[in-house]
Amino acid sequence: MNYISRIQNEQKQLERLSAQRELYSSAKKWYAWQIIGSMVIPIVFVIGSFFLYNFSVVAAIFGIGFFIFDILVIVPTISKLKLKASKIQELFDCDVLEISKSPLKISSDIAVEEVLTYYEAHCKIKSNVEKVRNWYPPIIDQVDIEYARLICQRTNCWWDVKLRNKYINFIKVVSIVIPLILLVISIAVHIPLEKIVLLFSALMPFFRFANKEYADQKASNDRLEKTMNYILKIWENILSNRIDKNSLSNESRIIQDEIYEHRSKSPFILDTIYNAFRDKNETVMNKSASILVQEINDKVVK
Repeated sequence: MNYISRIQNEQKQLERLSAQRELYSSAKKWYAWQIIGSMVIPIVFVIGSFFLYNFSVVAAIFGIGFFIFDILVIVPTISKLKLKASKIQELFDCDVLEISKSPLKISSDIAVEEVLTYYEAHCKIKSNVEKVRNWYPPIIDQVDIEYARLICQRTNCWWDVKLRNKYINFIKVVSIVIPLILLVISIAVHIPLEKIVLLFSALMPFFRFANKEYADQKASNDRLEKTMNYILKIWENILSNRIDKNSLSNESRIIQDEIYEHRSKSPFILDTIYNAFRDKNETVMNKSASILVQEINDKVVK
């Protein structure tokens, strides 16, 4: 009833998905350095300062220096790579889901040559390309495109909401527990108050990163949950025959705008957490798609 499964596995679309993944991979490398410089190294410095007094001065200097480097270099680089990846994935979704392209979301700065360059970098490991095949569950071919694209958009949102909720809780625990442990150790080994203050100034990047990461992740997830709720209301209208197919096309474009904004502006999730829940979430996503397809066939298709 639609051509999503066939189109998503065409060479052109695999190139786009691969390029998008390569760009995200590059951005996540910067993100990893951001975590190392903002959280890991400051903590190591603070622990080292328990034993070497002069180490606390070095730690404080590093904390301030990395704080500046993060703002001036790392953050802009990540934003640039993430924006370009989002534009490429938007091209993929518009073609595969047959959604009209928004000129405000897709500009002319995404050249075919650039996509191919990132694609070739990504497919140096052959299994990488196989991982992007069947991006959307093949079962959605059983319903008309108006319903199929909404199911795909719903699975996009559901996947990210569930994963981001886990990540938010992880950040909350880390940002509270680690400073508390360091403070308790400092008091236990009778470190002078002035040195404790100096030590915690070395954690400036840690506190900034943890606070910003939590706030950004929470805001991002709240926006995506609103989009998910919007999709659920549309789905209820579909099952009760209160919305026609032409209206669904317009609704999908509105939803796609929100998905694009989420992709281009939302902070990353560590690959460790992503990989830990990938198989489980993918299984649930496929089962969910099957149920939604069945609902359409039972209640809408006559």
